[in-house]
Amino acid sequence: MASKIAITDIVELIFKIKEKINKFRDLFQRNEMLVRYALIDPFLRVLGWDTEDPDQVEPEYNIKAGVPDYALKVNGKVVAFIEAKALQKSWDMLKLITYANAKGVPYVIATDGDKWEVYDVFKPVEAEKKLIVSWQITRDNPTEIALKALSIANLRETFGIP
Repeated sequence: MASKIAITDIVELIFKIKEKINKFRDLFQRNEMLVRYALIDPFLRVLGWDTEDPDQVEPEYNIKAGVPDYALKVNGKVVAFIEAKALQKSWDMLKLITYANAKGVPYVIATDGDKWEVYDVFKPVEAEKKLIVSWQITRDNPTEIALKALSIANLRETFGIP
């Protein structure tokens, strides 16, 4: 049974993540696993995803074309791939959209723990216009980030987990 998500909890975590990024910026720039452990996993958890349950979040999801860092799953169906990078490292969005498209996965999320981008894989536009929401924790308003981040939380409801 999914618990209700409180905007105040998301905002509080955003402030904590911002502090961590400022304090450990050099480490996060060199260590993708630390970004995943200290920034991405807590953010997914506050959005209602159980990062310790492979039925919801499967790290290192192996597909023939590559290995997305996470697969978010609802009722056994992958609804989003997440590509994680070390802080301030870029990602190849076209490659991620191609992976997702080949597997019928409707959303791709790319993040370095600070900057987050959510893409609608099947939106009938060219790849660079598939971005549906983005935010940057160290730059944007925490309440606005929390509201935007609900797009990730709402994947659970959209695909069948109340």
